[in-house]
Formats: sequence, structure tokens, C-alpha cells
Amino acid sequence: MGYKTELHCHSSEVSQCARISVEEIIENYLKEGVSTLVLTNHFSIPTFEHIKDASWREKCDYFLSAYKKAKEIAGDKMTILLGMEFRNIYSDNDYLIYGMTEEFIYKHNTEEKNLIDMHLKEVATLAREEGMLVFQAHPFRNGMTVINPKYLDGIEVNNGHRRHDSRNDIAALWADKFSLLRCGGSDCHEVGDEAYVLLVTDKKIKTNKQLIKALKSEIVLDCK
Repeated sequence: MGYKTELHCHSSEVSQCARISVEEIIENYLKEGVSTLVLTNHFSIPTFEHIKDASWREKCDYFLSAYKKAKEIAGDKMTILLGMEFRNIYSDNDYLIYGMTEEFIYKHNTEEKNLIDMHLKEVATLAREEGMLVFQAHPFRNGMTVINPKYLDGIEVNNGHRRHDSRNDIAALWADKFSLLRCGGSDCHEVGDEAYVLLVTDKKIKTNKQLIKALKSEIVLDCK
């Protein structure tokens, strides 16, 4: 049967496009038997538009607020890990970063320099130095552009968003062509999106280190 992990989920507290709160997320994912959830709220210009005059310290606090709230609500009933769906100023591409830490977010978002202003090459280098993995999310959805695969560790080959055509079949072929790691997730934005695509593992994922190890292995995705 295995343990179920959600790799792509947004909450309304931070992601402006989401319509589901962390309370609803935890309640509904527990009903689905999910043991681990990676909260991948958007880290992009629209995320901070309503607080654009705030300091970067305050913006980081805001981004992390939903994650901290989710951990508090979940308690010992579900493991909550910090992720990020990152978008810089150079394209509309989205990138899922796994293994994310609070320290990394504060360190690389200051008044002098922030992640959103960096090219993907620089962000990927910084992330890899910390043992993180960078996946392009839904790379063949409308509006996305092909990126040099050397800047990626993997791509999302199964995006479960039901209101977009993510062309998952093409993404899977692309992963094979460039020997990229694979991931998949529900891309949950509202009630009803939960647990459409889940990672299934033999052992429960409780830490970022365990998550990275699982993503580097032959992954098994459970799809509704």
C-alpha cells in the first residue's frame, strides 16, 4: 500500500490564486490517508503584490506564515515540509524547489538581492549547494517555455491540475530524453483538488533528507 506524499499544494494564506486554507488542506488530506504534505506556495511577484512596500524580511515572514500555521495545525497527525513554487522576472515558468528551508529563504532574499530577480541558473546553483532539487512545474502547459535542462534536476511529469492541460505525456518524454528526475503532484488550489496525484513510498517521509532521497529514486505516483 505504501505511504502517500503530496508534492504540489497551495494555500490561500499565501498563494493569491488558491482558494483553500491550510485548515481545509490538512483536514481533507488526512481523509485521503496522506502522511506527508509539501506546501509549495508561490514565490513570485504576485505573491507579494499587496505588500510590495514591505521589507524583504517581512515578505519572507509572510511566505512562511502558512507553512508554520500548517505545521501547528497538523501536529503529529501529518508531516508538513516546506517547498516553493518559484517564478522569476524573466519568464512565466514555474519551478518546484524541494528541500527548502527557512534559513535559505531569509539568506537569499534581502534588500540588496532576492530570488525573484535572479536567473534560474543562479537559483539552481544556490539550491544545489544546499542539497535541494529544482524541478520545472508543468513544463508544457500553455505559457511555459523550454528551459536549458542543465539548470534542472527534474521536471513534473504528472501535474494533476484539472483546469489546465499540462500535457503530461510530453513532459514524460522530455524527462526521458534528457535523463531528468521525475515528480508529480495534485497542484491543489481549491477544495476538490486534493490528492489527485501522490508520491507513494515504502517508508514514511518525515524530513527533507528523506524527501530528496525518494525523489532521486524510481518514484511511484498514485493517480486518481
